[in-house]
Amino acid sequence: MKKLNKLEQELISSNYSKGEDILNSALCMYQKKFKDDVGIKYFINVLKYNTFQQLKLGEDKIKWEINLQFQLSISTININLFSFVKEKSLKEIETYVEGLWNKLDAHYYEY
Repeated sequence: MKKLNKLEQELISSNYSKGEDILNSALCMYQKKFKDDVGIKYFINVLKYNTFQQLKLGEDKIKWEINLQFQLSISTININLFSFVKEKSLKEIETYVEGLWNKLDAHYYEY
C-alpha cells in the first residue's frame, strides 16, 4: 500500500471520500458533500494528477486540482482551482468555497 502524502491524510481525516475520477483523467478523486439544515449545498472534488505517470509527459510529481459545481438561478457553473491547493490549507479552501457559494447566491442541489 502506498504511503499517503500530507494532503491526502488531511482529506481523509476531514471526511473526504476517496474514489475514482469518473472521467478517468486523474489518478483519483476525493469528494466531500457540504450541507446544512436546508439541504445539500455543493460538493468539493479534489483531483490528484501525475502527468508523467499517466502520460509520460512533464515532471514526475503530484499535482492537485479542485473542481466545484454550483447551481445558479440561470445555469449551472463549473469552477476549477489549479494552484490553490499548494498555497492554502484545506480549511482555508473550504472557507473560500463557502464564501463563493454565498456570493454567487447559489441554490441548493437538494432540499
